[in-house]
Amino acid sequence: MTNHQSVLASILNDELFTPSAHFSTQDTISAWVFSNTAPEAVQKQVAILNAKGIVEKEFFTKYASLPAWLEEILCDLLGLLIFGPSYIGAQCNLLLSMEPSGLYLSKTHPPTALRINLVLNAAKALGYDSIAFDKDVAPHAKAFWDGVNSLIQPSDWFNVFAEESIKNTLTALQTYLSSFEKTLYPIHDKEILQQLSRQLFKLIPPVGNCYNAEGEPDCKEVDFRHILYAGWIASEFDPQNLNFAMVNRLCEHGIMQQNAISLFANREK
Repeated sequence: MTNHQSVLASILNDELFTPSAHFSTQDTISAWVFSNTAPEAVQKQVAILNAKGIVEKEFFTKYASLPAWLEEILCDLLGLLIFGPSYIGAQCNLLLSMEPSGLYLSKTHPPTALRINLVLNAAKALGYDSIAFDKDVAPHAKAFWDGVNSLIQPSDWFNVFAEESIKNTLTALQTYLSSFEKTLYPIHDKEILQQLSRQLFKLIPPVGNCYNAEGEPDCKEVDFRHILYAGWIASEFDPQNLNFAMVNRLCEHGIMQQNAISLFANREK
């Protein structure tokens, strides 16, 4: 294990796993999986495991990998802190497209529904959904957040981490990651996000470029992660005429063009 992995794993263990009644040890996680309060679909999988001779105390010795489960939770929180809201869109769409119920007991990953609940609760703690956009952008940003938040599972079985523990974990991870330049998702810039979203609404690749009152190009650096977030907002604009594939292509072009614009904007620095 590298030093980075060791530090990150220690943060999660101290701030997230140990304070959790259900995730503090291998035994408590196994007990949570085998609990009679688990969703019916999970209990059916547990019954199959029992039929194969795998009992509660053997869940992580004969079936699943505990290090892989815990590492996946770390990866989710890092993905959120590094890529911002676009990570949520990608995670929800990808994982649920592969396993729509979100309840499968994978050997290498915790149940998808648990991961989605955790990431969305973390996003709320970070204030990712709190930008007051102007009225032409706001409905589409709201549609994005309403869509992903509708995926939250209300059952307490999925909420194994307390709000305070999530906040403490995020703070500790941010403190550590802040020592690495440009690693953390940059603070939201409402005006930039709106500019990028409006460009996409007009089928224009989203970039940090516009024309000033004198008709001269006004070029500025834009973080590619803002382009990605604007893409998720724009995907809710007009799905019939601006579908996801089109938005994705426009964002790809925007990110490539932004490299050149950033070089131009920094030519005299």
